[in-house]
Amino acid sequence: MTVDDIKRLHYYERQFLRPRDFQDEQAYHLEMRRRHLIAHHTWGIVEGLEIEQNPTTEIWLVRPGMAVDGFGREILLFAPEPLDTEAIAALLEEATGPTKLKIWLAYHPEKTNRPAPGYEVCGQPEQFTHILETFRLIYRDKPLTHDQSKPLPPHNELVDNPDSAAWPVYLGTITWKPTTQKITHVEYEDLRDLQRRIYIGVHAEEILAPHHKLLLRDPGKPSPLPEGERGVSVKVEGALEIDRLLQVNQNLRIGVEPTPTLLLDNNQISARKEGEKFPLHLQANGGGVHVHANQPHERVVITDSGNVGIGTATPNTKLHIDGGVDADLEKKDSGFLVIGATEGHNLVMDANEIIARNGGKISPLYMQALGGDLSVHSQQNGKEFVIKDSGKVGIGLASPNARLHVQDQLDETADSLSAHVAAIENTSTSDSADVLALKVGRSKPEDGCNFITFFGGDEVVGEIQGDGNGGITCSGKSADYAEYLPRLHEDETIQSGDIIGVFDGKVTKHTEGAHHVMVITSWPIVLGNMPNEKDKHLYEKVAFIGQVPIQVRGPVQAGDYLIPSGRHDGSGIAISPQKITPAHYAQIVGRAWEASDQEDIKKINTVVGLPLHDAAAGIMATLFAQQEEIKTLRSEIKNLIEHG
Repeated sequence: MTVDDIKRLHYYERQFLRPRDFQDEQAYHLEMRRRHLIAHHTWGIVEGLEIEQNPTTEIWLVRPGMAVDGFGREILLFAPEPLDTEAIAALLEEATGPTKLKIWLAYHPEKTNRPAPGYEVCGQPEQFTHILETFRLIYRDKPLTHDQSKPLPPHNELVDNPDSAAWPVYLGTITWKPTTQKITHVEYEDLRDLQRRIYIGVHAEEILAPHHKLLLRDPGKPSPLPEGERGVSVKVEGALEIDRLLQVNQNLRIGVEPTPTLLLDNNQISARKEGEKFPLHLQANGGGVHVHANQPHERVVITDSGNVGIGTATPNTKLHIDGGVDADLEKKDSGFLVIGATEGHNLVMDANEIIARNGGKISPLYMQALGGDLSVHSQQNGKEFVIKDSGKVGIGLASPNARLHVQDQLDETADSLSAHVAAIENTSTSDSADVLALKVGRSKPEDGCNFITFFGGDEVVGEIQGDGNGGITCSGKSADYAEYLPRLHEDETIQSGDIIGVFDGKVTKHTEGAHHVMVITSWPIVLGNMPNEKDKHLYEKVAFIGQVPIQVRGPVQAGDYLIPSGRHDGSGIAISPQKITPAHYAQIVGRAWEASDQEDIKKINTVVGLPLHDAAAGIMATLFAQQEEIKTLRSEIKNLIEHG
């Protein structure tokens, strides 16, 4: 039957019928039943089909039951079906430890009942009288299946060949132990891929109850349920709307054990956890709690053992809440909560204010006046605000190590205020706006007076401290002063220690004809000419003065001059002071401060940017010697001309 028509056989007297006509009638009834199953229901297990172990034989088997696959094909087990442990062992023969394996049930038709001998038709293949609609068990984690996430609509063509269009139904996941060649246990939900047993459902927008009641029950249990039986649970993925009345005959439980649950009966509300009493939180996340909300005045009364009054009726002790207006300094009847006599010192609070007042005037608000820690957000790790008994203040931690200790965990690009643990901001736009002042008591701070100390983990990596002469010193483990300079070629790879040429303020490893020959640094203590954060990847850190490790080819002695190697690969070579020439002078990058006999490339600590007096002196001496030689030659030539 194709999907664009529905035809059924029509009989009349003396009609000539062929086998194909009877096959069409079979196909009509078969497909219409299957279309009904997938149109009115969802595919899955109808009943039974649990995997369990026979306690007597210890054989693992699938219980009798029924399922419907996504093509509407019915799969029935009329008797327990043992699991094929030989097939499982062969499939998991390489397993070395307990291994999980999924079990599936699939529709499987078989041709059966061949004609009796002598009744076959000559030359006609596949002669059989019946098709046995049976099943097969599949032992695989991921069998070849149809796309089960998209159930077929009933108007699609339904495939009857399970070899080309299988739709196995998941039954459970077993655990196989190779050492004993046995199944140890079964799970009905596989957490590896969230695979679970799917039961058949119903497609319906409206369910009619002619006798005004709708009963949902477990078909395996009697109705009504005996005392102590829990019956079925109903899960709604979304909202449950009830137009009239929710009526519960016994208890209403909200929550699932072992987590805390709420138990309601005719006149009690109880919080429980695993059968034991548990705190009952009302409006734990905020919002109102109303008692006697429909009375002229809302009121809550806790009797004379420690009266609490709201509204009031008339406690006038420990807690007194009367009214619900904003707290006011002068109005005695303002606020939601008043502690103390309104004529003298008292504390008034509303929804978001606490005011200490004395007879309608301002008064100091003392918190922990006699000592002790003061904590805010103490149960929220990383959000604490604490004032210790010692006077130390901690923001983001409960145990500050200094008078003010701010702590946070951030991993962001430092291009905004929010990317920093702390920010001090002066919003003034005047030309004299100041931000931060750091002060010590003495007029000439010594080098032991640290204004700022920089840490990397627990190690000091830098300081700003006094110099003993009325100024400050910035010190750190970095050793040069540098600037950001853009690359001449944006995609060129340049790394620290490379010798580079500078052309019109841009850098490249090509040094021939460069305006300047400099070196890339990785640890400057001062770094200027900072570009925008989004452009930093186009720039390199170029050392101007200080100590920088430079990549050098061949041996080098301390005191040698370093110049580009000429290979334009970022490497340099060493020239001894005795061999320096005027041609080298413009290429000098710096002077080596350490020696090495290695022939291959290594990094040599080098001073750059300082005046190279020795090189200049050597070159000048050479020039003077050349001038003297020229004078002598001129004198000799003149003498030859005059005297022949």
